[in-house]
Amino acid sequence: VQQNLSDFELVLVQKNKLANSSSRYENSADPIRVNDGVTSAYMIHTADGDPMPWVMLDMDQPHAVFGARVWNRLDNSWYKRFTQISFGVTNNPAVWTAFNSHLFQLCFYYTDVPTVADNPIKVNCSKPIVGRYFAIYKNITGLSSLQQYINIFEIDILAMAKGASLCVSSAQSSFPAASSALLTRWSGLKSPQLDCIFKCTAQPACLFALVIPGNGDCLLFGPSEGLAGFIGGSCFRCVAVLE
Repeated sequence: VQQNLSDFELVLVQKNKLANSSSRYENSADPIRVNDGVTSAYMIHTADGDPMPWVMLDMDQPHAVFGARVWNRLDNSWYKRFTQISFGVTNNPAVWTAFNSHLFQLCFYYTDVPTVADNPIKVNCSKPIVGRYFAIYKNITGLSSLQQYINIFEIDILAMAKGASLCVSSAQSSFPAASSALLTRWSGLKSPQLDCIFKCTAQPACLFALVIPGNGDCLLFGPSEGLAGFIGGSCFRCVAVLE
């Protein structure tokens, strides 16, 4: 299954991955249901008193994660619980046996209060993050006891297509987790990966560059909202060349 995001095709990570959660509310669904392709029948619900609710997926192998979709609970205004949620990715296997939010790279921090219309909830990472483990985890600070839960039905993970090359600007490390957007696309470059980096260097708002296999197209991405005085940087690190 492929999805189109900002004129760039992404692959939906295969379903039925292993899943775990920080806790489980009485009679709620097994965490494995969060990735079974069913978006309205089996609700994953964390328990009372959970100091950091989380749901985690093992994707079997590293993927360059670009974003996610979450099917939220919609009844009785409980959809409002989906707030102060971090989306994170890591390649560190230690998190599977002992969850540690500090071992995840932040893809996106969701602070909105969603409505029924916001279903599924869609997020784009501020940059693609390479890792095997994907998680959402909740900051309960300042929330009432009734709001301190995760209750969702399904998670889709969107990743880069195999063969795409990803090069990330050094400035990305200091950029806050907000959505990224396609700035421009170049075609017909003689040396696609090298020329693509040069194109990104010349674009002040460029955060990362993708080279698409086959046609060699170069896609430049930057912040979805303007960042005053932002300079993308000229030092790049190629973090993934997926075969």
